[in-house]
Amino acid sequence: AEVTVGVLLADVEMPPGVNGYELVGHVHRDWPGVEIIVSSGREWPKEDDLPSGAVFLAKPYLNSTLVLQVQEAVRRAQEARRLRHEAGAASGNTPAEDISKTA
Repeated sequence: AEVTVGVLLADVEMPPGVNGYELVGHVHRDWPGVEIIVSSGREWPKEDDLPSGAVFLAKPYLNSTLVLQVQEAVRRAQEARRLRHEAGAASGNTPAEDISKTA
């Protein structure tokens, strides 16, 4: 079965290696259709840390707040995917910017 990734939820601190800001930058550049939520309780984003459209969720937060943010991100990702596919079908092309994995 194929699984399509529509939302990335990342924490700023992700030792060792890449931090959350670097990760979302890579994802946004390579897969602009993926909605991004970044969270932290220690470090707030500075100017240009987050790509356009990304959401920052400061800790601590209520579980209901997280669920709402993820649901909204999923809705935006699904709508964007639908529009891309409609545009691709109209032009005879199929967009390939989704992150997909066959399991």
